[in-house]
Amino acid sequence: FGRFSGSDRGAVIAFNDGVQTLQPLTSDAAALQAAVKGAPASGSGRRLVDAVASAIEALAGASGRSGVIAVTSGSDAGSAAGIAETVRLSRERGVPVHVIVCGGSPVTPEIDSLTAGSGGWTLTAPSGGSGPSFAEALLSAEEALRNFYGLAFASSDTTQDRTWRRVGLRVEAYGLA
Repeated sequence: FGRFSGSDRGAVIAFNDGVQTLQPLTSDAAALQAAVKGAPASGSGRRLVDAVASAIEALAGASGRSGVIAVTSGSDAGSAAGIAETVRLSRERGVPVHVIVCGGSPVTPEIDSLTAGSGGWTLTAPSGGSGPSFAEALLSAEEALRNFYGLAFASSDTTQDRTWRRVGLRVEAYGLA
């Protein structure tokens, strides 16, 4: 949270056997850091999808760009919310879901569906000496989120002929052209 600015806001939601909001949406970086440090790391469940759905709901009405960064050691188990309905909710609210998978666990097809379907991405932080550490993955996630812009296109062509169409994008902000 070292680069957290006064206009940034975050929340901390823990999940395992259940989902618990440890810190509601705030701009207080110290409170967020304390909540992360106090997050429980035990339990038998992994209700990742329930936690992501809860995070998307927590962002309702928030101004500015929003995104969810979920940190997990594996796949979802026991969630009541489904991946398809959570992806739909993320799209409706314009909240991409990004997942950091820790501890050398593989990225599951469910996590891929959740991130890709919402317009987000997945990072891995394996245990041991290979690959980025968790801290490096979190810094990469933070940097990517600050520079993340989504572009969506819905064609008015209802023939669904699956042909490629050229789309142009011109950026004219912050000195870019």
